[in-house]
Amino acid sequence: SHFPDIIQPPLYPGILSIFIPLFNEPEFAGRVVSAAFGSLLIIPFFFLGIKVFCRKVAYIGSALIAIYPALIESSSTPLSESLYIFFVFAAILCGWIALERWEWKYSAIAGGLFGLSYLTRVEGIAYLIFFFLISILFSILKRKGLRGLFVATSAVIGFLFLVSPYHVYVWKNMGSFFTVPKINLILTHRAISRNLISTMSS
Repeated sequence: SHFPDIIQPPLYPGILSIFIPLFNEPEFAGRVVSAAFGSLLIIPFFFLGIKVFCRKVAYIGSALIAIYPALIESSSTPLSESLYIFFVFAAILCGWIALERWEWKYSAIAGGLFGLSYLTRVEGIAYLIFFFLISILFSILKRKGLRGLFVATSAVIGFLFLVSPYHVYVWKNMGSFFTVPKINLILTHRAISRNLISTMSS
């Protein structure tokens, strides 16, 4: 093919490429990755439960998600959902700590984790936008001034630090920084199809 295989975000396939040689079976490797990150989800969920509610609620909530049928199913199928959900919850936890302590380091980590969720599924960018807006709103309400703005901006910087190499690669191969390469690729194929039809008709 003359077109690069960058239709899907790269993180999940990249992780699979590490596990597939270990098991020599792509589907089983996908199940291992899903099960691993589905299990790891309990960690950020537990600490987020402590932050939002209390330790007792965190224990109960963690036990419930461990037996929740939809999460069990996603953790047993070779799809990107478990990886994506893990990074989203880990990012929300770090973002909560950042707004609790108003420390830019946690905000940057949250942005990086949002970046990893975006590199798993492009919908992850919506969480970054929401966190940035919430950070700006809270900084105004709590009168944090430049410190609040710096915390909010740190998340964007952390995000861009993680996703920039991917978009540079997209630009080099597609000639565009388009957020969703799949759409750009579809448009390219459509243009080629029209040229072929025009050539055959003439």
